[in-house]
Amino acid sequence: MLDGLWARGRVPVAVIAVLSLVSLSCGGDSGGGTGPTGPTGPTVTSIQIGGAPASLQVGDTATVTATVRDQNNAVMAGRAVTWSSTNSAVLSVSPSGLLTATGAGNASVRAAIGSVSDEKAIAVALRPIASIEIVEAPEELELRDTLTLTAVLKDAGGNELTGRAVTWTSTDPSVLSVTESGFLTAHTAGDAEIQVSADAVADTTEVTVHPWAIADEVVVVDSTVLSLLSDSTERANGDLRFEVLGGATPPEIEVGDILVGIQSGGFLRRVETVSVGGGLVTTTTSDATLVEAITDGAFQTSVRLGTDDTIIPLTPGLGGLVYDRSQVTYLDPNTVLTPSGISFKGDLCNSGAVQCPVG
Repeated sequence: MLDGLWARGRVPVAVIAVLSLVSLSCGGDSGGGTGPTGPTGPTVTSIQIGGAPASLQVGDTATVTATVRDQNNAVMAGRAVTWSSTNSAVLSVSPSGLLTATGAGNASVRAAIGSVSDEKAIAVALRPIASIEIVEAPEELELRDTLTLTAVLKDAGGNELTGRAVTWTSTDPSVLSVTESGFLTAHTAGDAEIQVSADAVADTTEVTVHPWAIADEVVVVDSTVLSLLSDSTERANGDLRFEVLGGATPPEIEVGDILVGIQSGGFLRRVETVSVGGGLVTTTTSDATLVEAITDGAFQTSVRLGTDDTIIPLTPGLGGLVYDRSQVTYLDPNTVLTPSGISFKGDLCNSGAVQCPVG
């Protein structure tokens, strides 16, 4: 019947609609479409970090874990996550989740699989200082001595703490000064305490600064007691004669002593022979060096600088002596320095503008 209707083009619209529905429900023609899809596998939906502490101290370690769940909230065992830190200078994390607190500050540890992740914030603090100690603190110094002090800081467990700022102070900077870095300078004789502190923890050491001293064998000739009589020829030969003034008691002078004086341009000589009598002290002498005359201190003598006789404090320095005036440094023989146009030779003999003491 339908064949006839198709042939005559007279198939009712309702019949066409029913046939179309039947065709769709049966999958259409044999060219076929896609059927309904089956159920999908588990998909990572959430990550939760466990074991993360809210705070750590520098040097502490902790291990964190990550729980991975799918779209059905089921745990996905064995799924590896990628660990990272938002600030590795404060907190580092290993591929296995081992945390290490490396510096004071704030950071977050992060676990991720693709675009799914979780983070935990962690505050890192410095370890408290339990003790501080000055290392090899000196008990005594000489004038103009310098020394750099160091301090060791430890926590309650006895572990040494590094990188901490400390404060150095002196109870009397006029005697002994100290810089921010712990550099000491002895200025005048006396006592002072040096303190180092950090976070209300402190250590103190007392230091005595001694005045300068000269070698035991040095005899400083007092011009009010002994008057030098030797002429320039005698002095050049090392023969020094002194008159004892006003019945004064002459100093005790022995063979091997070093005579130091300011008369006639100054002299620094080692005694070879000595005789006392008739109000005179007569000596024969040889050359002596300034370094021989000083043990750990200084004395004053004169050196003729051009036209003026000047008293110059002589003080020990690295490898020799330092003259306060123009900061001329005596190093060793054959060394010549020329500060301010003045030259000194190691043996203090005539050089440049300097007229060295006769004898």
